[in-house]
Amino acid sequence: MHSTIAKVGLVALAAVASIGIILAASGSAKQFFTQAAGEYAPLDAPTAVPADNTVTITWKTKAPVVSVIKYGSTASDLSVPVFEAVQTADHKVTITGLVPDKTYYYEIVASEKAYTDTGGKPYEFHTLPSNRPQPTYPPCDVKAFEGHYAASRGDVNYDTLYDVNGDGTINSNDFFECLKANPPQ
Repeated sequence: MHSTIAKVGLVALAAVASIGIILAASGSAKQFFTQAAGEYAPLDAPTAVPADNTVTITWKTKAPVVSVIKYGSTASDLSVPVFEAVQTADHKVTITGLVPDKTYYYEIVASEKAYTDTGGKPYEFHTLPSNRPQPTYPPCDVKAFEGHYAASRGDVNYDTLYDVNGDGTINSNDFFECLKANPPQ
C-alpha cells in the first residue's frame, strides 16, 4: 500500500514538474502564475476625490474581489487599513478622519498583492484645506456646562455652542476640548 501511495505521489510530482517545464519553455510561466493576480489589478489608476477630512477612492478590476486600502502620512508607512465591505469589480472606499491640507499615501491590496502606481511608488492624494469657520467656544467652566451636560440633539437643554466637538451629545469630551482651545490663564 505504501508503495502505491509513493508511486501516485511521484506521478503527480512529475506532472507538476512537466507543466512547469512546458510553461517555462513556452515563455508563459509568468502569465500562468500571475493571471489570477491580474484579474484583481486596478484597470486604470484609481481616482481619489478629497475633501478637507475625507477622501473617496474609486477603481475598477476585471473580477470581483474584496480589496483593502492601506494608507499613511508617509510613503514608507502604509499601516492603516480600510476594508471594503463587499466583493465587487467597481470599487469605492471612503476614508474619514483625515487632517485637512495634508498629503497621504496609499496602496490597494487585493488577494494578498499590493498595487501601486506604475513607478512602484504608493498612490497619493492631498486633502483640501478646511473651510470651516473657527469654532466659538462657550465659557469653559463647569457651571456653564452643568446645565447642558448629557444633552443630545433634540433635547430641551441641548445647545450647539456647548457641543464643542459636534458629535450631537454634550459631555466631558466637549468640556475638555473647550479647555484645550481656551486654557485657563
